[in-house]
Amino acid sequence: MSHSYTIFPTHCVWGTKGRNNFLVPPLDTLVYKYIVKIVSKENVPLIEIGGTCDHVHLLLLMRRPIDLAGLVRIIKSRSSRFVREHSLGRADFAWQMGYGAFAVSASQIDTVKRYIQNQEQHHKSRSFENEYFGLLDRHGIGYNKRDVFGD
Repeated sequence: MSHSYTIFPTHCVWGTKGRNNFLVPPLDTLVYKYIVKIVSKENVPLIEIGGTCDHVHLLLLMRRPIDLAGLVRIIKSRSSRFVREHSLGRADFAWQMGYGAFAVSASQIDTVKRYIQNQEQHHKSRSFENEYFGLLDRHGIGYNKRDVFGD
């Protein structure tokens, strides 16, 4: 076969350090826009971004196998630095240490996209912690509850 064809839709999620309510308007919009720029520079299509005041979701369309951990590290470090260096009122802004990344079937991209778009409504009845444990459970990832948010 002369060509390789790949697609790796990936749903990534992580919280703010200590699940602090850092991402409030207008900071949330500024951080999301900056993350879009970061991902674009890394040549990874971003299908959707959203979240609430204490966490963020990204739906990435990874077209080639790349270092996902490295990409998340770049996004988190550059966006944290952006907030701190641009005097956006959060000199203490930081992301939690880890992250979740979940494979998405191509047939479920629109469903995950809507899920991310509806985060504000979704979190009126469910905390980020419960949402995250649900994602881990749904994807069959074993964990110890005490260790998940070890920041």
